[in-house]
Amino acid sequence: MKKIVLFFTMILFISSAVKAQDITQPHPGDENIPVTGTLPVLYINTDDNIPITQKETYLSGTYWFDSMGLEGIESVGSQENPLPLEIRQRGNSSRQYPKKPYKIKLGKKAEIYGMPKQKHFALLNHWTPNVGMLEMTGFEIGRRAGLAWTPNEKPVEVMLNGYNIGLYYLAESVKIDSKRINIYEQEDQNTDESLVEGGWLLEIDNYPDPCQVKIVQDPEGEPFEIRFTYKTPEDLSELQKEWLVNELTTISNMIYSEDKSDCTWFEKIDADELARYYIVQEVCGNQDAFVGSTYLHKDLGEKWKFGPLWDLSWSSTRGDRGKTFVEMRHDLAPEFRFAWIEEMWKFPAFRDKVYEVWKTIYPDKFAGMDKFITDAANNISTAYELNYNTLWPQDHPTTANVADRLKQAIPQFTSWFNNYLSMSSVADVQSDSDAPFISLENNADGSFSIKGAEVTSVRLVDLKGRSIDVKLTASNRFVADVEAGLYILAATTADGPCLPIKFVVR
Repeated sequence: MKKIVLFFTMILFISSAVKAQDITQPHPGDENIPVTGTLPVLYINTDDNIPITQKETYLSGTYWFDSMGLEGIESVGSQENPLPLEIRQRGNSSRQYPKKPYKIKLGKKAEIYGMPKQKHFALLNHWTPNVGMLEMTGFEIGRRAGLAWTPNEKPVEVMLNGYNIGLYYLAESVKIDSKRINIYEQEDQNTDESLVEGGWLLEIDNYPDPCQVKIVQDPEGEPFEIRFTYKTPEDLSELQKEWLVNELTTISNMIYSEDKSDCTWFEKIDADELARYYIVQEVCGNQDAFVGSTYLHKDLGEKWKFGPLWDLSWSSTRGDRGKTFVEMRHDLAPEFRFAWIEEMWKFPAFRDKVYEVWKTIYPDKFAGMDKFITDAANNISTAYELNYNTLWPQDHPTTANVADRLKQAIPQFTSWFNNYLSMSSVADVQSDSDAPFISLENNADGSFSIKGAEVTSVRLVDLKGRSIDVKLTASNRFVADVEAGLYILAATTADGPCLPIKFVVR
């Protein structure tokens, strides 16, 4: 059997050809290079052209957004009439690159780039060339999967203090707002017990932060801690902190319960929204999911909901997809531990929920993804080449090449996940059920005979979740093109499924 190798997206590395630059440098070099004019341009000037060096402290300045005459996009402000803003650096690992990411806060809400009117935005640097395309594609999959809200992320060229600093991505910041995460917003230092259980926005975080609680996972097994950064509220009263620690500890204990037949944590977590969030992360192969940049929020009187999506830069997969993102991360960095998801998957009720949601998404919701990817690649191509050839030089694939990889990878990954779920559903037939027990015999002509029940259909999967082509040739007899390995056979009678069996081909 031939093995097809696809390079889905990025390889995480810092190019040795790129020298570390002074964190205060606001632009690539002394020579100012004009923008391409193929994308809208965001002009930002800090007061007195002060360099932006801090992550915690905003600098005052002005901005204007030039649509460059592109159809359907409106300009905001102008060179003659710039508008006030504040700006600072943002990010963790992304902030270590010479090209910095920024957080901007407009002086007044504005509708920029067709996004809902707001004040808070992020300018994402996407240092590694593939990441911009990957993230826009992943966010689009999130919308198609029916997540409650997924941030807009749109490409722009940025002029900072008179210098072209390249291709950036203007994104809606993750925050509680009627047009973003539309829930009650709990106030800092709240002491009202009737309001403490709602209005929360948290991030499962792999970086330390002063606004953080650590919760023990797997208390009866091999305990480890997971960081939860509280974004809203930011300054906790004793009541708020005690409630949050108790709530997250209770959920963890429910998830790590030995009894996997009772999904008591469904009382705390919205299973449908979690299933959609998990599906997107698995389709993208995001190895950072449930390790960092994983948001969850809670409204008054509601369950915890996972989302929105953020930072898909770890969605790096090479080769034939045969592993979950958890397995891929363990192969790459076994020291990292996942919050909850590995243990959640052990609950048949959660696997059933994922399968139920998946059937409403696959394959129909992925129709048209090729066009989305092609359009995105064509849109950024000129600014992308200027960014990676001239402004921040490094080896890079063309946008057409990235698009081709994505268009090959998405159907491959969705097909793999569909097979993976099928195998999981096979394993969910309980041994104490009334399902008939079957056995298998290998015939001299290479076919297989099923004993123990009159079957009407057969499904065969390998241990990577891949379906094997099977053809019923006669009553209870089938042929299959199998190599040496371990397989799971699921057969169905007119009355329902049989108990699945494993068999080895030598």
